Amino acid sequence: MSNPPVPAADSRTERIRQIVRMRMAGLSVLLESIYDPANRAAVMRTAEAFGLTSVHLVDRDAAQKHRARKVSRSAERWLQICDHTDSTTALTSLRAQGFRIYAADPRGETVLHDLPFDHPTILAFGNEHRGLSSELLDGADVRFRIPMRGFVESLNLSTAAAVAIAVARSRREAAIGALSDLTETEQAALVTTLNGHSERNQND
Repeated sequence: MSNPPVPAADSRTERIRQIVRMRMAGLSVLLESIYDPANRAAVMRTAEAFGLTSVHLVDRDAAQKHRARKVSRSAERWLQICDHTDSTTALTSLRAQGFRIYAADPRGETVLHDLPFDHPTILAFGNEHRGLSSELLDGADVRFRIPMRGFVESLNLSTAAAVAIAVARSRREAAIGALSDLTETEQAALVTTLNGHSERNQND
């Protein structure tokens, strides 16, 4: 006799549990004054794909284009999107939560692969044209750069963020010796939250 089919809701919840066991709250991304929402959406997608739980936005209204909602739609509902009115407020809030701030800067003194990730960390990226503001650069713990081995001198925003997130995720796992830095209680709470998001999406 075959087993009865697993209800769709139970299957969905189990899938969410599997994903949450790999979630990393101690690694996040901050995007400051991003011009193109397609870049912002692509970074959100990468953040979710690598198991981050949040993305922080400073000056969300700086976007000058109105498209790319579809790019992030599937990723955004699985992330906590944290808006900050300005960079100073963001730095104060994130430091109060125990985060170190690593600021992406082509002239940074530290190479990405040499950064430690044993503490909760924010990877900060700035406007496509101007980069990060002086407030964020001066307030960061470290300014880092991605080493370039070719003739081009820089990567576009979403690509640079993807490289940094991938390296940081790997280094964070190695530093803590685990796939997730969430406690069992935190994981259970996140499962409940994400399950609610999934149910609402099914009803939309």
